[in-house]
Amino acid sequence: MDINFDDSVIIDSNNERLHFSHWGFEKCGFENNPNSIILALHGMNDYANSFNLMGPYLAQHNIATLAYDARHFGRNANRGGWAGAINMAKDFIEIIDALKIKFPDKQIIVLGDSMGGSTILSSYFNKLRHNADKVILVAPGVSGWTNQPVIYRMGLWLMNKFIPKKQLKPPKIAYKVIKASDNDEMLNQVGHDKNMIWQTIPSTLKGLVDMMEQAFRAAPYLGDVPTMIMFAGKDQIIPPAASKKFAKRLKKKIDVKNYPEAYHMLLRDNSREIYFNQIAQFIQCK
Repeated sequence: MDINFDDSVIIDSNNERLHFSHWGFEKCGFENNPNSIILALHGMNDYANSFNLMGPYLAQHNIATLAYDARHFGRNANRGGWAGAINMAKDFIEIIDALKIKFPDKQIIVLGDSMGGSTILSSYFNKLRHNADKVILVAPGVSGWTNQPVIYRMGLWLMNKFIPKKQLKPPKIAYKVIKASDNDEMLNQVGHDKNMIWQTIPSTLKGLVDMMEQAFRAAPYLGDVPTMIMFAGKDQIIPPAASKKFAKRLKKKIDVKNYPEAYHMLLRDNSREIYFNQIAQFIQCK
């Protein structure tokens, strides 16, 4: 795999080009010679720019961040498709290996936000070993089939069977009822970002729910490296009930943080600096 800082494109072993963003780097070197590098995985229908508030902040704490657009998301080709949990897991594992080679003296942390957390967890479920030194899961997507209401399961099954490629747009009422963050300025910016995806096909939604089910079932396998999980008390995307069930399935010692006032997009909430500091402390702890 090649990580090309000049044109911000990662080329994987299958010649898949994945665009990325970074903070704390200066092309192939570093701005402040940080001790650690975060590889950040974004959420559903989002892209690497979702870390544009976290990246600069952590760079001031000697932590660099590299975030890439998952296959078929953001600035990549075939937008809106689904690559599959195994392929998505292999991508982040390959990038970690490439970072280890390129920066052998740096601590590598993998951070997954929402769907990104599902991707990391699915690697455990599918017995795909990663070489990250630490793991951070932020509002991880664990509301798979086990945690979906029956009517949702039936509806998605029917849509995937009869209209698997139909573009679906969330009803307008969803934007009024569901609050993803208390940062209205950020939500407005995201709403006008051309790299976001606002219409999703049923086959992609099924792929996501399949992966979230794997993520939910992966809980007992966590803990081989230091791991921190951050849950949002006001999460209306991943129901807190599903997150609590997931937490109860953890077997090894995991640093679990619960933030009662946080929303799903807690890394972009108005109180985000509290969470950034928790991330920095976890990374810098020996």
